[in-house]
Amino acid sequence: MLEGIARYLHDKGIVTFDPTGVAGDIFMETMPPQPRDAVALMSTGGDEPLVRHPFDTRKFQVLVRGGADPRPPLARAEAIYDALQGLAGVTLPDGTYVVAIGAVQAGPIRLGPDENGRHMFSLNFWMRVHVPTEYRKGV
Repeated sequence: MLEGIARYLHDKGIVTFDPTGVAGDIFMETMPPQPRDAVALMSTGGDEPLVRHPFDTRKFQVLVRGGADPRPPLARAEAIYDALQGLAGVTLPDGTYVVAIGAVQAGPIRLGPDENGRHMFSLNFWMRVHVPTEYRKGV
């Protein structure tokens, strides 16, 4: 799911995704010390799944880091918010079918500078996805 979001944001021109993980500026489940300008996608759990219906609600956090000037990372965080908030009925590049994505709060939250003076912002989303299995095909 996170790779699908990373690829989707890459296709929108907001981030640079490298599937090998050695280059680019978006990362999954980690925020490395470099590059300075970076985005991290972190899974944060989800709601209790429905027993017979093939849908799950998963949650994730987006961390956006920049330099000493808070305006560029804030603008990037706003672009990510605009790209994901309300997204529905879309198959992501990794094959994940998105029923809907919604933000937990209206816009980025300022986290302040990190230990190196680089400003950070956070976004939190829920994502309803279609995940049929042998026992969860719907009723």
